[in-house]
Amino acid sequence: MKLAQSIFEAYQSETVEDIQEALKDIGEPLFEAMVQGEMNHHLGYDLNSKNGKNTKIVVMDIHTLDT
Repeated sequence: MKLAQSIFEAYQSETVEDIQEALKDIGEPLFEAMVQGEMNHHLGYDLNSKNGKNTKIVVMDIHTLDT
């Protein structure tokens, strides 16, 4: 209940639409994090993680970057 009250106060919600917008702003990143966590668990590693065995050299006009 405290979370709901702090959301209500932070967004200064006055209408149902305001509350729905606040929940959408909070719910989308939360849902995204949950789905990403499930995918990481399913795959056994974080998305875009490197195994450390291969290196990559990116050559640009102004700098060379080893990754």
